[in-house]
Amino acid sequence: MNFPPVRSKTLYLIAFAAILIFFASSLTTDIDRPWVNQIDFNGAVWSQAAHNILRAGLFETQGASTAFYFGPLPIPNRGYYLHHPPLLHLAVAAMFAVFGEHEWAARAVPIACMMASVVLLWLLVNHTMGPRTATFTAAAFVGLPMTLRYGPMVNFEPMVLTLILLALLSLRYWETTGRALWKYLFFGALLTGMWVDWAMHLFAIVIFAWWMTRPGRPQRRLAWAVLIVTAISGALYLIHTQILRPDALKDLQNTFLVRVASDEKYKFTFAQWLSRVSRSALNHYLWIGIIPAVIGSVITWKRRHEEGFRWMGWAAFTVAAMDAIFVGVFQNDSYIHEYIAFYFIMPVAVMIGIALNEASLAAERLGKWRALGYACVWIFTIAAIGAGEAQTTSMAGRFCILDPASNKTEPETLIPQLGAAIRKHFSPKTRVLCNFMPYYGPHLLYYAEREMAPNLADPRDWKPYIQENKGTEMGGIVWMGDEDAPAIIANLPPGKKEFVRLENESFCVWTPGPRRF
Repeated sequence: MNFPPVRSKTLYLIAFAAILIFFASSLTTDIDRPWVNQIDFNGAVWSQAAHNILRAGLFETQGASTAFYFGPLPIPNRGYYLHHPPLLHLAVAAMFAVFGEHEWAARAVPIACMMASVVLLWLLVNHTMGPRTATFTAAAFVGLPMTLRYGPMVNFEPMVLTLILLALLSLRYWETTGRALWKYLFFGALLTGMWVDWAMHLFAIVIFAWWMTRPGRPQRRLAWAVLIVTAISGALYLIHTQILRPDALKDLQNTFLVRVASDEKYKFTFAQWLSRVSRSALNHYLWIGIIPAVIGSVITWKRRHEEGFRWMGWAAFTVAAMDAIFVGVFQNDSYIHEYIAFYFIMPVAVMIGIALNEASLAAERLGKWRALGYACVWIFTIAAIGAGEAQTTSMAGRFCILDPASNKTEPETLIPQLGAAIRKHFSPKTRVLCNFMPYYGPHLLYYAEREMAPNLADPRDWKPYIQENKGTEMGGIVWMGDEDAPAIIANLPPGKKEFVRLENESFCVWTPGPRRF
């Protein structure tokens, strides 16, 4: 393969090693932070799914997700959350089984995937376009706010992206070497990804559609093989969910219909959706990333007759097309969850890498000013990474359970301490009523390990739960910082009332007497 001249491949390998060190440092910052930030929603629920597998048993749960079930054993049918395949929470459960149930053990799964992704991406671009473009691509990849913000998040995207890149790299090696091993690895990566999340099914469908439009029987045979694997994988998962929960297919169908449009909670027009998605894209990819990505796309299109540009452009297109379908079709999902556009980091990083490589080639033609040209390219690259880090820091936010409207940041230890207090005062079978947590989040429930009825801010809100109690153990915890707290306590049925103080906040723990209400 004829790559553009590179003054020192060793230099770019050293630069790539430095990028890996920086990336590992960024991803592992606050790796042991409790689930207390807005972004920790998924970390709490998939950790809960792993926790339930360990306490109930792998065979008892059949490895299925119970991500939103915080009650006692045995887990009822309603406790199964079957909207996604199981490999993510099974990986977290494996980490918990080996290292214990720690936040860092859960985060180690996506962090390991992201580290693997940048290596796979470097190998892929290096094989098609050389080490300089590969190194610039890696630098762009690790500096994007989308990468830095959602890379360490415990969710499907980091794992699926790794498997997509593994599939593309295997396909590239298979095409250039002809060894069957890479073909098997390609299909293995696709199939594994399909048991992580539905996004891999979308990627497989894009591959199928592309190959079906290409001339030649071999590619069409591959296309049909990909489609068959996709169909069988999806069917097996749906059959399994139906066995676990009789209404699973109906529930999944209802969720699908909600995700493709607005719902009662999130009502929006197409213009509002477009504005929100565009704003999110700018926040997570920045102008300093979008502009060179556009330039790189133009360069790739103009040079598509060259094998390296053609293949790398195709690889980037397949991932971009998959995520465009994901974002565009599932508008409710992309309106709520900004990380639906996560997969764009691969094509964006590749196109930025191509643009920066072209800038380096231009610098080589500057004669005695060549060193200055190189310096400008690297200064831009480092500045872009710095801008990405700064933007990521600015978007961080705490999930507040007491008074989110006040914009008062709650201490990091409040949720874990409150959860421990709830576990101490109430048995696993207790349903705990409370007057806080106006917005739903699993953060406190994960640490409390109890079912809770949140946001009962008015004394009248407590009565239906207490009066309709049918054999369920009941208890309550009242945040005394709310103005209606004294009235709530005064109207509670007889029982024990104990005041506890956590992080300068006072709570009243109510446990009812033996009389049924």
